[in-house]
Amino acid sequence: MLRNVSVMAARVLRHGVIIYTVTFLFILPIVCYNKTFSFYFKLRDRKQQNVINGLIQKRNQAVKDAEVFFRTFDQGTFDTRLSGPGTTGNRRSNVFGTNRVPDIAVGIISVKREVFNSQYSHFQPKYVLEVTARLLQVLERMGDDLRTRITVFICNPQSDPDTNDETIMFLSNYVRTIHKKSSDNKKPWTSNRHDQEKNDYAFCLREMSKFGAKYTLILQDDAVIHWDFFDVLMHILGTKIEHRYERGELVKANASNLAYVKLYFPEKWQGFAWELRQMTELLVIGIAGGTILTLIYEKIICRPINSVQLRIFVLSLAILYCILVALSINRQNLMMVRRVSPHLYYIRDSPHCCIPAVLYSQGHIRDIVQYLESPDLTCHSNFPLDVAIGQYVDKLGLDAFLIEPNLVDHIGLFSTLHRGPKDPASFFEI
Repeated sequence: MLRNVSVMAARVLRHGVIIYTVTFLFILPIVCYNKTFSFYFKLRDRKQQNVINGLIQKRNQAVKDAEVFFRTFDQGTFDTRLSGPGTTGNRRSNVFGTNRVPDIAVGIISVKREVFNSQYSHFQPKYVLEVTARLLQVLERMGDDLRTRITVFICNPQSDPDTNDETIMFLSNYVRTIHKKSSDNKKPWTSNRHDQEKNDYAFCLREMSKFGAKYTLILQDDAVIHWDFFDVLMHILGTKIEHRYERGELVKANASNLAYVKLYFPEKWQGFAWELRQMTELLVIGIAGGTILTLIYEKIICRPINSVQLRIFVLSLAILYCILVALSINRQNLMMVRRVSPHLYYIRDSPHCCIPAVLYSQGHIRDIVQYLESPDLTCHSNFPLDVAIGQYVDKLGLDAFLIEPNLVDHIGLFSTLHRGPKDPASFFEI
């Protein structure tokens, strides 16, 4: 009996060596070569300047596509009856308005971006054009009933209309635009970019709340929404926040404690890490996958494994195999499977970081705005806006969630807070 077990164990080990070798030395290097954040990902061109130039070309092409869209945009698709507070532009600028109070007010915060690096001075970021075009394209595809529940505008917190850049003036022909007047300044302009960002954000959040929408969505002008953005968002709100499943039935939940839902978190920080939640997730992948592989292995060798020790050995090899595969592919790429259906997206407690796309609950916007506009609050590089908001929400004991995977792509290679380009690896598609 022991001899048979030893012979079988040697065979299992031999099979394991073959499977491990083929997987990690041949299959995964080929499959994951272009998968950002995977263990095998390699840049074809290692010169950062060439990589950045490639990303700039991609953005320039996206802007050209957006301009084509606006030339053919059928504004008759949308109701144009409602004018928003503080808006400018002609009748054409009032798209997406309705006579009813919207469920979601979407505001794109647009600030003028300048490229200070002489190497890329030829690039003039027009992210807001791309972001607005995608938003309108997504809304065009939606049914009339859902579309009338959403109102859209651009918020320009930096200048009066006559000093605004051409892109914003162009977009004001299509989307309501709110401009900051000198009388709107709660605080004087400051050279502290982090604090100025806070002042701009507070202004737009305050103006957006005047629509009285149930939710207010703030998009920074470098956050491009996905095509299924509103499908997923409405599903999350309807099944995980406003209502939740209990014993198989959808019941109304108490959402009055909700402060906000973040719709983006940097992919580079979404990988497996030494955190309980992610370690548990990795262990579940290993145990579930390992169990399935063990059963498949028994079927392939056409005999059951009767020895307990041998079964544990096979299962251990299979669990380790699945864990190593998951680590090699990395969590960011594995999460893409969840994009198959809105039902596979999930929410977790939100980290403080990052506000390219945040959905605020109307019930707590006033408190957040008052906090941001308080004279004692100053943001700086060690205390940025996202951390300030997060800590304040924690102090109030409110709920804050993050949806995973992300519902927007962050395309802002050049930031309003930093002079040079960001790490280009963060802007490759997964």
